[in-house]
Amino acid sequence: MATPFVPYHPGTVQVTNGSKAIVGTGTNFLAYDPYDEIVVDGYSMLLDTITDATHATAKFNYLGGSGSGKAYEWVPQSDVTKALTLFQSLSAAFTSGNVQALAGLTGAADKLGYFTGAGTMAVTAFTAFARQLLDDANAATAQATLQLVKQVNSLDATAGRLLTVGAFGVGASPLADITQAQLDTYNSLPTGTYRIPSIAGLTGAYCNVEIFCPTSVLTLQRITIISGIDLGKSYFRTITASGPSAWFKVYTQLDSAVYGNAGPAGTFFKFYINNTVAFQVCWATTATSSTDDVTWTFPAAFSSPPICLANPITGTTQNVSTFFRNSISATAGVLTGYNQAGSRLAMTTGVLAMGLAA
Repeated sequence: MATPFVPYHPGTVQVTNGSKAIVGTGTNFLAYDPYDEIVVDGYSMLLDTITDATHATAKFNYLGGSGSGKAYEWVPQSDVTKALTLFQSLSAAFTSGNVQALAGLTGAADKLGYFTGAGTMAVTAFTAFARQLLDDANAATAQATLQLVKQVNSLDATAGRLLTVGAFGVGASPLADITQAQLDTYNSLPTGTYRIPSIAGLTGAYCNVEIFCPTSVLTLQRITIISGIDLGKSYFRTITASGPSAWFKVYTQLDSAVYGNAGPAGTFFKFYINNTVAFQVCWATTATSSTDDVTWTFPAAFSSPPICLANPITGTTQNVSTFFRNSISATAGVLTGYNQAGSRLAMTTGVLAMGLAA
């Protein structure tokens, strides 16, 4: 309870028009109580909160002129007046309808009241599990309650754990991305496998890069293209302190082509021994003629006349033979077919040519 009223107003105050703040100089606001009055220039301010000896807040904005160093008067309120003021505040709270809405609820086990609007409330289920979740002190505890525990690492196979990105190699590349500068710089990377979005002058597709450092003065690099139309192609090079060598092909390639009037459909298979030498196999299904020789234009050229084989497939039940004449070039072979009597025959024939690619 505040002390009996005496003229007690040491110091001065600073107030601002339209503000609730009261800042004192040489004051002792701690001697006052909430609901006491501070009167400045004839304007009354009802105290709301008292922070310390020189700082307090009024319930309503100050209506007088702003300024500092102002004299003031402290007007204590009687206990009856304070009780009436408090009762008025409580009455205002009761007339909002919120208290009546709460009082109107029917309580029951595992139920929770909540507002459905201004001055209206309802109850909903509040289970033991929900209470346990609200009781959890942090996110990790809540995740455990919800059984949403993530893998410790990408190989964690504990039952019930949530898979993370890259788990068991699924969903993310396990390879670190590198740059063209790292690839071209001697000794910039240790032995291992990496990934690069593209390689200058070679391909615009993603590549896996295998780097092997057998000695302190030599690095071996092998790339495998893993996307785009060149998928599966591989290249190899060495790199020393003086710089990298050219890339050499070390891949297999399966292509097909149709040559229209130049010859029948054909397919070729190349195996590159190095950047310039490739072993090639061509094959096709064609037909001999009963009137003349037939020229098979290879689907891909050879560097020199290849080894050629022919075998009849359909068209006769007689003892027959098909073969290539000696006029075989790097781009075509002359095919003919005969029966046992030495007459030409038209028959479907499988043809094969093997040699070094052009």
